[in-house]
This record gives sequence, structure tokens and C-alpha cells, in this order.
Amino acid sequence: MIVKRRAAPYAARLPAHDLVPRLRAARTFLTTTSDFMTTTPTRAARLRRRLACVLAAGGFALLALAGGCDTEKSFAEEQAAKRAAPRPDPVLVVRNHVGGTHHRVLVRGYVWYATFANNLLTIDSESGTVVTNLELMPFGSCGGATEIAQPSEDLVYILLDGTAVCEVSLANPRSPTVVARRHANEIGFAPRAISAVDGEVYISGDGGVVRWSDVVAFGPLPDNVEERAKAMAARDAAARATPALADLTRGTGPDPIAPGPVVRTAQGLAAPVGRRVHLLGDGSFIGAATRLDPLPSDTAANVGLPGGFSFILQASEGAQVGLMNADVREAATITVKGVVRRVRVIGNVFLAITDNEFTRCEIVRTPDGVTLGPPLYVTVKGARDIDRLSENYFAVVGSFGRAIWRRLADDKGPGDEFVDARREPSNLVVAATDRRRILAGGPEGSWLYTIGDEVERVNRVVDGTDGRKPSVSAPWGRATVSKDARSVEIRGTSSAPAGTRGTSEPMVVWQPVGGGEIFGVESADGRLWVWHESGIDAMTVEPGGILRPDAAFRIEGPVRYLFPQRIGGAVAYVSQYGGFGLLDFIARSALPETTGPRILDRDGDGDDEVILTPEEAAASRTGFESAPIDKDSLQEKREDIKPRE
Repeated sequence: MIVKRRAAPYAARLPAHDLVPRLRAARTFLTTTSDFMTTTPTRAARLRRRLACVLAAGGFALLALAGGCDTEKSFAEEQAAKRAAPRPDPVLVVRNHVGGTHHRVLVRGYVWYATFANNLLTIDSESGTVVTNLELMPFGSCGGATEIAQPSEDLVYILLDGTAVCEVSLANPRSPTVVARRHANEIGFAPRAISAVDGEVYISGDGGVVRWSDVVAFGPLPDNVEERAKAMAARDAAARATPALADLTRGTGPDPIAPGPVVRTAQGLAAPVGRRVHLLGDGSFIGAATRLDPLPSDTAANVGLPGGFSFILQASEGAQVGLMNADVREAATITVKGVVRRVRVIGNVFLAITDNEFTRCEIVRTPDGVTLGPPLYVTVKGARDIDRLSENYFAVVGSFGRAIWRRLADDKGPGDEFVDARREPSNLVVAATDRRRILAGGPEGSWLYTIGDEVERVNRVVDGTDGRKPSVSAPWGRATVSKDARSVEIRGTSSAPAGTRGTSEPMVVWQPVGGGEIFGVESADGRLWVWHESGIDAMTVEPGGILRPDAAFRIEGPVRYLFPQRIGGAVAYVSQYGGFGLLDFIARSALPETTGPRILDRDGDGDDEVILTPEEAAASRTGFESAPIDKDSLQEKREDIKPRE
């Protein structure tokens, strides 16, 4: 028993490479000590028993060693197989975002609607609180909501610039719902304007004009790869077959001039293209305007312009604005400075909105026709649209945010005053960062964004540098923005063997889907990032210059700055009219615990190439507005909107 107890730990302590020499030495010892074992039987017996235990233990150890080799080999093969097995690519997630631009406002009774980024806000007219926030499309997949067309009382159509058109029901005024969508790949071109004429909705864009009713919805793509490819080819053919009423696109440069909203003139359906108005039927020129909007029927009858229009004729330093008759001839006009964002006719009042003020004129009918009365100027930064809540109160929206304008003094306060202001980061043209925070600003003020967290208004001048970055070098190769800033030249690492003569790095030219100006290129987390007019694209450059798109993030732009973070592969961005945000590629295994919208479109073509499980998609959430304004600081915020002399 004592021998057995000692033999096991002794053998266990022997290193595997030392077992065989020790067994050989024991055998030699047995052969060379026969005389000793014969003359001393007691000691010989003890020695034999000990050697027998050592030999037995050594045999077991050798067996264990052999089994261990098999186990280690199997484990190594298993790990190699796991590494070689295809793994799902990580997914780009919007970890945080804040800000954006309000473009349109529409008042309807006790509520009013405002477009904000990719949302339609329903706001109570009395309290000013947001009742519902309707997400028109997932954040990161579309442009800003820039236009509203209303063919009937309970139905509106909303344009997501360059991306899609949404049909929205107002049957329940306090809770709108999306009824249908038509994406750019279904329309056949990037939509830029929408209009309602005689109950029909028209979509204008980079490829001409089509009716909403002529655009066929594609439906979801199948998961099977081969069937998916066939379905996508059928989609492309269907989009090309959509009957275009007219291809009025003008210009041969990188940014062709698309037709504007369609109107019905005395000569027929027409649309402005640049500064000229053309008929849809034969393309003939009938007048001069950069935008036409039909007058409300009651106003048109009161001022003697049935079938007439409000118009904008924009020039480099200013614009002519006013009223036209049904023949697209000027009836009343004034000149305003700067870029006119919109004109509105509310009752018998004409309003022209620019970046720094809006001009208000009474429409006066005279025996000789119609005129615009003396202009009154209301200073407001970044306004885009206005609509009347009551005789004395107006809802104003724009890049500054949204507010209520009190025209005349009443028991609630003085006249010409903005109240209930809600500010949002927008019109950000310069920025600087310490990689933990971003300070950005523009004509409407400065904002301090804690990356991945909150944003606050600050009274600081931003001393930033230009966000453009024309080239970048990385282990995968080199990328350079072209001179016209419309494409990127990518030279990948050569796949030829080292030392091979006569080989050169392959070059690929990349352009964002939909075109537009490119502001910079960067390398982060082994990927090439490109930020441009309509968002951010991330891609992998494989050996030989092969591009593999990883994600196409779309937002109202232009995206002017991209800041890679010091730790990890996340990047922060600053978009001029889209605000701030943080993007990061997340492994599939971590998606169920990661909040934020997922970017499912890899190449920007409008189709979702990334298929998520319900668990991976569950934590997705929409964006948020900036923190509400403190009531104690409302006066300061009003002064930010309307500067005092």
C-alpha cells in the first residue's frame, strides 16, 4: 500500500519527455544488478515491487500522453475550423444622434404638424407639446423630410429628399400613420420635389416627373441569394419601365438641374427647371420662375387671379418674389435679399422667407389689378416655413428649431415676439473636437456635443478648421478625393507577390449613389470611410483594390466633419443640417444588448442587404430631440432667434 501510494504521485510528477529515458534506465538497472538481488532477497523484492510500480505508472502515463496528443490535435483542428468558418459581418449602429432641421409646417385645427429630420411631429396648438412623433423611415436610411403635398383633407405626402415619398393618413389628426412608401429605386430616380394637382400627386427629381399612381411598389426581397438577385434585376427593369411624363432635367455637369413641383397652368401641366418653366407635354418654355405654388382658391378669387401662383425667381444676390396669373405672367412683385427658402400666402398676406428674415406684405386688389403693399421685415435666423395658428399667432420652423411668433401685443405679452422656442442643432458649418466633445456652430449659434451623450447651447465662438480631408493612406492602400469632389480614387494594396516587377497598384473609382459633393476620406477600424453630401459610406478595401461595401448611412447633409474615436472603431460626425451623432460597427453577438438604429443598406441602393434576427433588431430605437429649453431661459432663446438692436 505504501509503495502504491508513493508510485502514483512520483509517476505523475515525471515530465512526459522524461518517461522513456527513465524506463530504459530501469531496465538496464534490472539487468545489471542480478547478483545483488540474489544475495539480498528482501531488498531485491522491495526493489522489484518499486520498479514494477514505476513501469506500470510509466505505461499509463504514455497512454495518457498519447491520448493527450489526440485531444490537443482535435482541439487545434476545432479552433482552426471555427476561424475558417464564415462569420456574420458586424452591423453599423447609430449609437447616438441629436439635432436636425424642421422644413415644413402645416396647421390643422387643434394640432399642427412639423417635419423634423426623418419624422413628422404632431404638436398641440394650445400647449405646444409634441403629441406624437411619427418616424417616416428608420433614422440613418433616408434624407430629411423637406416637402409636404396635400391632395385631400385627410391625406398628405411627404418627401424624404433623394430617398422616398411617404403617404401619410391624417384620419386621426393627433396620430398620423404611414400608409405607403415609394423608394427611389421604385420611382426610378432620386425624388427632389412633390406636388398635388387635381387630386393627383406628382414626383419630380433627377430623372424627370412621374405620377405617384404610376410607381409600382416592389415588396420585400427574398432571403435566398439566387432568388434575391433575380428579384433585384426585376426591380431595376420595373423602375426603368415607369412611365415618365417628362424628362426635363437640364445640365450636363455632375449636378444636373432637376424639375421642381408640377403645377397646372393655362397651357397645361408645367414645372420649373432652373429659372425657366416648361410644359410637361412638349417641354416648351412658357415663363420664368425657380418655384411656383398655386394660390389658395379663396385668395385667388379675392385678388382676381383665378388659377394664379406665388412665385420665386432666384438670382445670385437676391430674388424676385410675388404673384403670377394662370399664364405664368407676373402680376405683382417685390425684390428681397438673399436666398428665398419659401413663399407663403395666408389669407391676403404674402410672406417671403429667407435665412435672416421674412418679408410680410398685404395683397391689395386695385381697379388696375393686384399689388403688394409696403413690406414689413421680421428678423429671424434660419426660418424655413410659417403657417397661421390664429389671427395673432403663427408657427415658425427652420434650422433654428421651432417657435411661435406673436405678431401683435395682447394680454399674454408684447408684439413681434417669439415664444415657446425649441432649439435644435442645425446649420453647423464649423467644428472642432478634443475627441471627447465637439464644439460646432453656425449662423444660429454654437453647440457643445458630448460624444455619444447630450448636447447643449453655448455662448462660444467656434475656432475650427475645415472638415475636408482629401486623401488618406492605410495598410489597405490609399484613397484620394477627385478635384471636382464628386468621386474617390482608391488604390488598393497590390496582390502580386513581393518583388514582382512591372506591377502597379490597381485603382478603383467610387461615387456615392445619387452623386453629390464629397467632403473627405478617413481610415478607421480597418475600413475606408467617405463622408459626403447625403451621408457616410463605410467600405472594406480588399487586396487587389476590390471594394466591399459595409454600410451606407444616410442623413440630411452635407456631412462636413468625421472624427474617429481614439478607442475602438467608432466615428463621430457633424452634419450641417442633420446635427451630431456617433456610429460604430457592432458584432452580431452583441446586437441584442446594443441600442440604436441599425444600418441595413450596405451600398446605398435602397435595398436592405443585412438581414437581422428578431433578437438582433429588438434594441433598435429612434433618435431624440435635444433637451427641452428651460423656461427660465426662454427670453435668451427668443433673442437668439430674433436679435434685438
